[in-house]
Formats: sequence, C-alpha cells, structure tokens
Amino acid sequence: MQFRLVPHPHTPCEFIRSLTVNLARASASDVTLGYRVDGDIARLRIPPPRPPLRTDGLWRETCFEAFFRPATGSAYSEFNFAPSRAWAAYRFSDYRQDMQPIEPLQAPLVTCTQDERTLQAYVRLHTELLTGNQQVALTAVLQDAEGKVSYWALAHAPGGKPDFHNGHGFTATLAARQPGLA
Repeated sequence: MQFRLVPHPHTPCEFIRSLTVNLARASASDVTLGYRVDGDIARLRIPPPRPPLRTDGLWRETCFEAFFRPATGSAYSEFNFAPSRAWAAYRFSDYRQDMQPIEPLQAPLVTCTQDERTLQAYVRLHTELLTGNQQVALTAVLQDAEGKVSYWALAHAPGGKPDFHNGHGFTATLAARQPGLA
C-alpha cells in the first residue's frame, strides 16, 4: 500500500514536491517500509552513513518514523530510521506514557539512495510486536540545510504544534498476515 504524507501547516517545506511511503507485511513479524522524498534534495540536511546503531534523538534531524498500535488498546510502538542507518525503537503504554526502549530487537535493515531529485529509504523491520492487525501512523522529519525542520504525516491533529503521537495520525491499517498465504 502506498501512502502520501503531508507537511504540518506550521512547518511547510516549499522545495519538497512529495513524500510517499510504501508499507507491506512480508511475514507475520516482518514489515517493509519504502520512503520516497521528491524535490530539491540538495537543500536537505541528510546525515551521512554510519554503522546501523541504536541512537536516541533521531527526530532532531532528517529521519523517517512509523508508529504501530494494535487494533485494540492504547499501547503503541515507535520506530525511527535515519538515512545514516541509525535507528531507535520505543514502547508506550498510552499517549506519551511510560516510554521504554524496545529490547532486544533485531536491528532494522535501513538502506538509502539519493540523487539531486530523490531521497529513498528502504526499511525491513522484524519484531514480534507487529503481529496481528495494526493501526499505523507514518511520519517523517525533514531538516533543511539551514536547520529548519518540517514535520510530515498521514494526518495531523487539528491546531497546535506537530505531534506524531496523537491518535489522529493512526489512519493506516496493516492487516495481519493470513496463515497459508504467500
């Protein structure tokens, strides 16, 4: 499934034409995400490649994010993926409550490519937390060369500042993998 993200009204980014995400379930506990940013990519600040290590605070720079919430309940998981291959994962019991790092977690496989018009990030995420039907919020943080940040999501909560944790963003559904289907 392909989804189009939109910038928060208070953080537009005039040199980005579109930001899309492809979301698919590869197996019961494997999810793939393909982020594509189209625009004047030279104007983005993109962290350079480094070893794929768990890193807190990725939301302060260009990164891609996905939030997953089971079809019932208020607990959810947050995953962050940087073009540098750094990643982070957290679990919350409710809206911004009881944040805990997800451990142990197989490091997500993050690969990135870019040229003057396109930045693409492909992520393969493996975790048992994603089995079953999931409500999904897909998001991105884009930082320009001057340090200005733009927040992108499937949907933003009305008014106020950007808040990816708000339930308004959980507008996509990732269906459970059906047994016996390839």
